[in-house]
Amino acid sequence: MRLDFDVLFEVLWWVRNKKTVSRLMRTCRTLYSKGVPLLLDSFVHLDNHRLQSFCLFMTADSSRCQYLRSVYFNFLALCHEPADIDAILGVIQNASNLKRLHLNNETLASDDRFPLAFASLSSVEELVLDTYGKAAADMLADLESPVRHADITFVAGRNQSFPNPTDFVEALQNASKTLKTVVVSNVHWEASTLGLKFPEVVSLTIENYDSIDGEGLMAALPKLRKLCTDHDFVGEDAQRLVINSLDEFQEMRSVSLERQECNGSSWESLDELSGNLHYLYCLGIACPTRKLELRVVEPLRLDWLERSR
Repeated sequence: MRLDFDVLFEVLWWVRNKKTVSRLMRTCRTLYSKGVPLLLDSFVHLDNHRLQSFCLFMTADSSRCQYLRSVYFNFLALCHEPADIDAILGVIQNASNLKRLHLNNETLASDDRFPLAFASLSSVEELVLDTYGKAAADMLADLESPVRHADITFVAGRNQSFPNPTDFVEALQNASKTLKTVVVSNVHWEASTLGLKFPEVVSLTIENYDSIDGEGLMAALPKLRKLCTDHDFVGEDAQRLVINSLDEFQEMRSVSLERQECNGSSWESLDELSGNLHYLYCLGIACPTRKLELRVVEPLRLDWLERSR
């Protein structure tokens, strides 16, 4: 049975398995050209094993770069020939419709040209950084894309140096006007001294932090609707929770509430608030909240809940 090409194109469009798309593309030139956008439209993971073949495929026709939508660049330049690195720089330069960019500091630091090349992209809306260091900081400082979602782990990569300071508010200030959702981990907070604002951020998740300045948080994120704070209490952190008395945590809470009242920096309301009871108690968030989710670390103090109503 012979099918019209229009029917074959429709069938090809509904095939989402990359291997199946690749097999169909090999049957004829027409399907080959039509299959390229589908092959590159889904998530592409570039590691040291795939980089060379990917470069050969992309450089055969530079117009293919426009179909890239989501890429994880996870390789080291020193593991490849200079021609391959030049080719991948050309791909980055021509990836005019890339929406999701996934990187790590090791990749960025493996060639001096990478930070600026990635920063020059103008279409990225979602940015993920697995590790952080000087190269990642340089890229963020020159970022041109209107990033709406950022997910950054502030942990140095292997054999990488960690820049100072590491306050995520300062690190992301270049995208402050466009960001709407932020996920950060392994951070500290100094926003009250920086005076930076993220006027459009509505959702913030902070994981594994050493401290949070509640007043600075409210001042920097005036439109926040969802706040999730998550901290793994291990070692000294867990021991400190046992040693600290309720009076000490109550004092921290009182200071936060007093600052909110004096400076008028509290949110009007939140849709969702979740996190560890100890830190949320100290933050003293006084605004109405629609949904509250608490994670409790021993020792459980039920009288905290009673006092924090």
